This record gives sequence, C-alpha cells and structure tokens, in this order.
Amino acid sequence: MRLPIWQKLLRFRLRTLLLAITAASIWLGFHVHSARLQKRSVASIAKYGGWVRYDFQFPSGEYFHKSFDRQARSAVPKCCSTGSVSISSMMWFRLV
Repeated sequence: MRLPIWQKLLRFRLRTLLLAITAASIWLGFHVHSARLQKRSVASIAKYGGWVRYDFQFPSGEYFHKSFDRQARSAVPKCCSTGSVSISSMMWFRLV
C-alpha cells in the first residue's frame, strides 16, 4: 500500500520527537534563564538608586539621551502587562 506524499512527510520516529522536544526545552531554558538574570539585574540596579531604560524607549534606534522617549509604549500585548505581571513581561520581551 502506497501512502500519499503528505502522509510520508508527517511520519517521524520517536527518536526524532524526543530530539525536537529536547532542543525546544534547551532553547526555552536559555531564554528563561536570560529573563531571570535580567530581572535580578534590573532589581539590583533599582535597589541602589540607578535607572534602567529599555530598547523600545529609543524609537530612532540611537541610544543617546536626546532620542529617549519617556512616553513610549511597549509592543507587549496588554494581557501580558497588567498588574504584577508587567515587570516580568518586560523581562521576557525586552532588552535593557
């Protein structure tokens, strides 16, 4: 019995599935670690009286004081930036 080509493309082995899940887990773990590290860094900077500015606050792409826009809004969806989630959502979606 011959299978249609789309069914042949959708067939894979368990080993392939496990490798794909492992690769996705490593990638996600890297990003979670980076977000947590950034969150701790921002908290430490704020604790000692410093300030942090995010990349979306410089719309021109030039990181100079003159191009800073205090009123700039993040492109993070509203559902992710409400209440206590707002600080952690910045860590996931933005660079300091």
